[in-house]
Amino acid sequence: VRSSFVKPDLLRISCQLSRVSLLVLLWISLTGGELKSGEMLYPQAVSYRAEGRRLQQVGQLQEAMTAFRKAITAQPSYADAYNDLGVVLESLGQLREAEEAYQRALQYDPNLLAAHSNLALLYEKTGRISEAAPHWTTRLTNAPDGDPWALRAREKLIQYHLPVPPPPEPVKTQVNFIPRTKVPEKVEKRPKE
Repeated sequence: VRSSFVKPDLLRISCQLSRVSLLVLLWISLTGGELKSGEMLYPQAVSYRAEGRRLQQVGQLQEAMTAFRKAITAQPSYADAYNDLGVVLESLGQLREAEEAYQRALQYDPNLLAAHSNLALLYEKTGRISEAAPHWTTRLTNAPDGDPWALRAREKLIQYHLPVPPPPEPVKTQVNFIPRTKVPEKVEKRPKE
C-alpha cells in the first residue's frame, strides 16, 4: 500500500516557495508591474533574510550566514541583511568581517540605528572606544521615543566620559483656537417697518 505522506523538508520548501511567490506577486501589484532592474529579486531577498533570522534564533549560525548572504546576493543594497550578517559573523568570532558588514549596512542606509549600535559594540569589544563614540551619539540623537538603546547609548557615552548630546526638544505644535461667539438665547422678532 502506497502512503501519501510528504516528507517535512519537502513541505517546508514548498511553503517557502509559496511565500516567495506571494511576495513577488504583492511586489508587482504594488508597483503596478513597472519594475526597475533588480527589483524583482527584492521579495526573494526579504524571504532569505527571514529564513536567516529564524536560523539565527535556533543557533544555526552557519546556515543563517548563508541565508543572509543569499539575501544580499538577491538585493545587494539590502542594509538590514548586511547588519544581520554582521551579527552572525561577530558571534562566530569573525570580527573583521563583521565590521565590514556593519559598515556596508551603514553605507546603504546611514540611518540604520541597529547597525550603529552593533558597530559601536564591536568597536568597544576591540578596545576602539573613540571609534564607538560617534555611533553611540548617532544612536542617541536619532532614536525614536522610548527606544531602550538610546538609554544604553547615553550610559556608554557617560561611562567613557564623552560628551552627551542634550535630549531633543519636544516638537512644539501651534494650536489655533477659534473663539466661540456667544449665541443669544432668545432672539426677539422686530416688527417690520
